[in-house]
Amino acid sequence: MKKSILLTLVFTLCCCYAYAADIPLLNVRDKFLAQAQEIKPLMATSRNALLVSSMWDACVMVSYQLNAYFYMVGIFEATAKGAATQEQIDFIISWLNDIRRTNDLNINSLKNTNITLEKKSQEQLEKLLVNFNNANTQIGKELERVKVFKKKLKPK
Repeated sequence: MKKSILLTLVFTLCCCYAYAADIPLLNVRDKFLAQAQEIKPLMATSRNALLVSSMWDACVMVSYQLNAYFYMVGIFEATAKGAATQEQIDFIISWLNDIRRTNDLNINSLKNTNITLEKKSQEQLEKLLVNFNNANTQIGKELERVKVFKKKLKPK
């Protein structure tokens, strides 16, 4: 009996870990946080301090926006099943679209940088562009999932 309870507990924990490890937007958020940590030391040494500071700000901003989304989804999931409203879903869709628009602004701003960059700053800029594009791809996928959920809601 104890073995079966222990095996069930281990199986449940493994499944929960596997689920948590496979949340694409959480992985995107973690990449931005990691990159912010990589960029931070450059602020003290780079000749491109303004650009480096802006890149760090962009990483932190996306992380905050995604955290807010996770809180919204958590609050939304905490409500009773079937209690979701069209307004809640529309707000989540609007928030994701706002994050994507902000990312697009950051991408355009970084691409149109007309100053000569140090090697480390250039590497971080290129990595940041990749992260923003990946984030927009994942946000697009998340939007599709939310829209499918919205279609399943019964109008009240």
